[in-house]
Amino acid sequence: MAATATATSGYAASSLSVGPGGGGGAAAAAGGTVGGGAGGSLSHGGPSVASSLNSVLGFGIPTANGSEDHCNAALALLFQQIMNDMKGNTPVWEDFLLKSTRLHTSLKSTLVASSAFLNSFQQVADAATKTRGASKEIGKCLTRMVLRQRSIEAKMKAFTSALMENMVTPLQDKMEDWKKTCLHMDKEHAKEFKKCQQEIKKRSEETIKLQKRAKKAGQGTMKQSMYSGSGSNKALDSFNGLVDLKRQLQDKEYEAVRQAMIEERSRFCLFVSCLKPFLVRNTV
Repeated sequence: MAATATATSGYAASSLSVGPGGGGGAAAAAGGTVGGGAGGSLSHGGPSVASSLNSVLGFGIPTANGSEDHCNAALALLFQQIMNDMKGNTPVWEDFLLKSTRLHTSLKSTLVASSAFLNSFQQVADAATKTRGASKEIGKCLTRMVLRQRSIEAKMKAFTSALMENMVTPLQDKMEDWKKTCLHMDKEHAKEFKKCQQEIKKRSEETIKLQKRAKKAGQGTMKQSMYSGSGSNKALDSFNGLVDLKRQLQDKEYEAVRQAMIEERSRFCLFVSCLKPFLVRNTV
């Protein structure tokens, strides 16, 4: 958990842009939007990821050169928010299971009392039916009332059984798996991010050194030094490698967010699937 929090804060705090187009961070800090290059659409991931980013963060994420850092930070933030939501929902699921179990216990007690009541009621109806006088019709009417209540009791039994078998038990079986899955995803994400961040930092320092070396060689301005001569070719290659690393990290973040969204949605889908037979028996 601590490692994950540190990794997530590192996304927002670090700025590893080198070369042209790296000024998007200042624009984002000053204006509250992400800029720094042409293009303002999300080119990676599905529409669900893009829409979630827009809804959670309040702005679109461009993917032009120089904006990878901001996109990666936004994706990491969204991933961490999803993880926090899933962890925060654990007490909600546990409380629901607890209250459902209490309801099941109460319904079972009610069924026992109801069955005893109807048995006694039937004895009264039988006594009225066996009379010698004009009370036989009363006994028959009371018997019909008991039979009708028996049908209601049968529905209540089905309802009680569905509550435990179709809802409580499947959710209880999944609780531990949900906790383990969430911790595993969070841990793996933090581990992968730390590894990628170290690679980007190393390549960034190397690129800066090559750019300074090319500039000291008297090959003109920074832009000229990057596009002319053997030293500048090394700097350009290093810079392109840095951009590739950032884009690789971005792709990994998209995948991590996608998997987190799938995991979160699957939990509510399971709840709905458990709820369906429960409701069907309740409305029959």
